Amino acid sequence: MDYLELGPWSAAMRSLRADRPRFAARGARARTFGAGLEQAEQLWLASQNVGAIASPLLLFYGLTQAGRAICAAGIRGAAWKGAQQHGLHFELTEPADRSPLDLTKVRVLPQGEGLIHQVAHILGSPVLSDSASLTDLISSLDSDLYFDDEQYSVPRPLEVHEEGMLQEPFGHPARRRLYLGPIPDVLASHREDVPAGPGNMAHMRIVPPSAADVAAWLSAYPTLRALGEPTNVQSPEPSIGRINRRDLFIRLAWGGDDRIEGVTQGQWTQQQLDVVYADGPNVANGVVLPSFGGNTEAQHLLVTWWLVLYCLSMLARYSPTVWTSLLDVDSSPLAVPFDHLISVARAKVPGLIFDAMHDLRAAQASGL
Repeated sequence: MDYLELGPWSAAMRSLRADRPRFAARGARARTFGAGLEQAEQLWLASQNVGAIASPLLLFYGLTQAGRAICAAGIRGAAWKGAQQHGLHFELTEPADRSPLDLTKVRVLPQGEGLIHQVAHILGSPVLSDSASLTDLISSLDSDLYFDDEQYSVPRPLEVHEEGMLQEPFGHPARRRLYLGPIPDVLASHREDVPAGPGNMAHMRIVPPSAADVAAWLSAYPTLRALGEPTNVQSPEPSIGRINRRDLFIRLAWGGDDRIEGVTQGQWTQQQLDVVYADGPNVANGVVLPSFGGNTEAQHLLVTWWLVLYCLSMLARYSPTVWTSLLDVDSSPLAVPFDHLISVARAKVPGLIFDAMHDLRAAQASGL
């Protein structure tokens, strides 16, 4: 008989209920774990039956219940029950009558220690140490959203791919080399004519940016900032997979031709990533995330989505007039982007919850 999938809350998510991390194997922790995921699932499924005006409330509180399950499975000691407070403070500067909402005026601030801080600690992630706007939060998500450029702040997450994978045999010791982007326009603005010569036609090329300028650009990305100033910077080039978006990527190297013994190129690339998308032989790729909100390290994506849904739920609950106006597709240019954002959250967040649980289960099974 065919198994009927439950949308984003899939069979894999449901299987966690009977295959729990060791800390939640029995007793009160097990009951809290099961109840948290049951409530999260039902709230998530209910969100599919209402529109964007109400669904952020269901999604956010569904996420908090999943957070309580994560605490039951991941915290040693009495704090496993999860904090009752959010640990967050919401601020909104409402727009003047008939004016569009400025997303930089929707802000979230840390307020003591709350449930999100407990979940973040389990994930090994920071939480905001200063205020952040909804623009900051949306900009730091690794999803293709429908917002216009003016709704994004910079920097955005970067795609990172294993560089030179076709030039080296599998298993060869790695060099510190990456292929990443998209790069900012300012780093690809200098062009020069290259005259015809033996083996090539006359053409125009993009002049490579300076190593110092590249290092300044990458300073917002903690994993890449740690590599320092690159020793080799090539000309920006179109990415074949993204050429319709006219994005430019760049090949960078640190340390020249120095080899890193004991690690392959793919393994070294994975070590630089905040989120791994592919980790097979010679296909390592993923994203690196920027730090923001006063942090020196990048937040886990589940933490950032938590903050996004917190902001949307606060708008929906306490500023319903602003929220419903924002979602009026006949008058608001942000209506479709926000409706899409909510759909992306509904689809992607359960996978992040599952990954967190899977990692806990694996770590506890190995005795860590």
